[in-house]
Amino acid sequence: MHSCLPPHSLLFLFYFFIFTF
Repeated sequence: MHSCLPPHSLLFLFYFFIFTF
């Protein structure tokens, strides 16, 4: 699904969203 982006980036994005909200 997300071969271009590594799992670390996804995690970072997830955390970013959590902290944003």
